[in-house]
Amino acid sequence: MADPLAIATATTQFTEQTIKVVRLCKKVYEKVQDGPEEVRVWRSELEQLRALVEEIQHSPALGSPALENDQVILSTIQHCTAVSTGLCAIFDRFDFDHSDPLGRKTWKAIGGLAKESDIRDLFTQLERLKSTLSLQIQVINSHQSHQQSSQLSQVLENVVQSPVQTGTEEERCLQALFVTDPTSDRNAIITAKGKRTAGTCEWIISTEGYKTWENAPESSILWISGPPGKGKTFISIFLTQHLEANVVSSCCNLVYFFCDNKVSTRNTAVNILRGLMYQLIQHHEGLLSLVMEHWKVQQRGLFSESSFERLWAIFQAMVLSLIDTRIYCVLDALDECSEASLEPLLYKLTELFNSDNSARHNVKLAILSRRHPVCLPEALSTFNHVRLDDERHDIGLYIQDQVSALGTRKGIHDADFLKHIKAVFHDRAEGTFLWVSFMIADLNKKSAWEIESSLQQLPRGLDAVYGRILDQIKPGDQAVVTELLTWITLAQVPLSVSELCEALQIEGTEFMNREELCKSYIEACGHLLQSSEMDDNRYFGLRRSWLNEITEPLPPVTVIGFVHQSAKDFMLSKSPHPGMMECHRDGDQGHLTICRRLLQLLLQQVPSHSVGSTPAYPGCHFYILPAIWG
Repeated sequence: MADPLAIATATTQFTEQTIKVVRLCKKVYEKVQDGPEEVRVWRSELEQLRALVEEIQHSPALGSPALENDQVILSTIQHCTAVSTGLCAIFDRFDFDHSDPLGRKTWKAIGGLAKESDIRDLFTQLERLKSTLSLQIQVINSHQSHQQSSQLSQVLENVVQSPVQTGTEEERCLQALFVTDPTSDRNAIITAKGKRTAGTCEWIISTEGYKTWENAPESSILWISGPPGKGKTFISIFLTQHLEANVVSSCCNLVYFFCDNKVSTRNTAVNILRGLMYQLIQHHEGLLSLVMEHWKVQQRGLFSESSFERLWAIFQAMVLSLIDTRIYCVLDALDECSEASLEPLLYKLTELFNSDNSARHNVKLAILSRRHPVCLPEALSTFNHVRLDDERHDIGLYIQDQVSALGTRKGIHDADFLKHIKAVFHDRAEGTFLWVSFMIADLNKKSAWEIESSLQQLPRGLDAVYGRILDQIKPGDQAVVTELLTWITLAQVPLSVSELCEALQIEGTEFMNREELCKSYIEACGHLLQSSEMDDNRYFGLRRSWLNEITEPLPPVTVIGFVHQSAKDFMLSKSPHPGMMECHRDGDQGHLTICRRLLQLLLQQVPSHSVGSTPAYPGCHFYILPAIWG
């Protein structure tokens, strides 16, 4: 490690030489009539080089025992000084004092032409040295950031781990088992989407499929399926509330789980099992002993993604031990579970409910999902099945409720006009609640007289809604929006606005910072995207495996995701939308685009000359990598 005093001395010597060379370059520019055009550029580069050297001198990380390349920095500065001294020696021999008849000497007359090749070579050396120093100062700053991020990581880890380290072994096990609160998840959905319209969803309990499922003495599965936007999640909410109010008792328990492909704690089979097991233990504390047997050996490893088989065995043991207690279980949006973990979960469920095993437990399982991926109908088509495709009663009530509210807000009292709005909605919604909510939101922004003219331009079906959004994006914004949607489509966790700014290389303007600009691109995506707040613990929890690579603490985080699974499906559709967005329909091409950007960020952080000799250090972009490839 170099003595900081030696670096300070070398910096002073270099600064003195730089000032001389800059003055001499200025003389060449002002007093020589045909000097090299690069003279002004050389002066500017020298000033930049001097600023870099001074930045290194004043870095608080300089001289740290952990920083191993101080000696390299000292050597580079000394090299810069030697080159500057050589330039001074050449320029000092130039005769600037005697003017030719025209008032300014020529470059040849002062001896510059003979030395031009040497001068160019020396300035080229300085430019290379400047690049080297620029990389070295990144190392210094990254080292400083690493120290700060290590401290932050330790604080965060203490926050995450400290509750687990207190209390009894059973309490620590329960805290590790916990993954999400289903009641809070349900309430969050209601907050985001609004309350259920009175009278909707109630028909489900009158269907033959539901009545057979509920009244049969044996355990059974009810599969409620439907296309996107048909209100499946609202039916799940209704069922959980209905069962809580009318069925649950001392001999009947309810457990439920709302899957969400945008949330890593709610989109894998392991987390579904953890959520259900935790709820069962809340009802029957004695079941914890089935977990403790394995917890004592595996600790937190018991709840990792690789422990599906072990967790299933524990879950199955739990339900088999509760043969005298009826357990109602509702799984919403099972299609949003990652396909890799969905298939083994479906296999286990069908095995649990086959004719040989169904008599050994007392579970009534209701699954709500789309009919894609194909593993869902393959596994569930033999069980009680209710299709939502042709259900018109609920959508009619929903349209009635929403149009009436629109009329009240806009002062529309003409019954025929309101009837016309309802008719258009019935015709173009294609039975999807989501379409109705989107169009009501759009019409809320218009005046009463604008609503009438807008009705004929309403798109037909969800795909047309999403397509219209893309059509309306300004040509100048399309390239950025395409890249924005590519990142959001292919990322494995929700990305924050700050992460998207970094990914898209968005720069602020004189009056807007880059986050504000990014949000304007997000707003241009209309109903495709939504923002949501994520607290620090949850945000960092999604990235916990690389917490030690975050360089700075983040404020409460706004993350961006698709408003609905159907929006993501549209972006991944194989039917190209004219004019843009081809990038994410081709997953390989999209990943290639992202890979190139990530490599670019990494190369900006890692000094090429230090690879293999300098210890790895985190850059501010490194933690994005797992967010893309998990």
